[in-house]
Amino acid sequence: MPKLEKGSKTRAPKFELEYLTYDLDLLYPGGGQETQEEFAYPVPIRHLPKSLREPGTTKSKFAPYRLKDLTIPSWIRLARQLGGEKDKKLRRVFRKYMTLGAETGTSGVTSEET
Repeated sequence: MPKLEKGSKTRAPKFELEYLTYDLDLLYPGGGQETQEEFAYPVPIRHLPKSLREPGTTKSKFAPYRLKDLTIPSWIRLARQLGGEKDKKLRRVFRKYMTLGAETGTSGVTSEET
């Protein structure tokens, strides 16, 4: 991972969330299924961008895929969406996220190849 040298022994490197695979509803306890103490947060609240730290957000640029979990059936549904003819916007977002860093030469894919 590039630029990890920004951290030191006394200060950990900072990370920035680029995208989530989860549906926004799954980031917070709700639906009466678990109490706040029982709920296992998939992403700790402190690591979320400020726009997602409070429950109730229904749409965000950080969560384009809206997967209910990270199981194989969920990924297959996403693959079918990406391969379908209707969802051009989702494919554009997917390409953007999968080629992050291509400009700096950190991945093996260049923006011309995508």
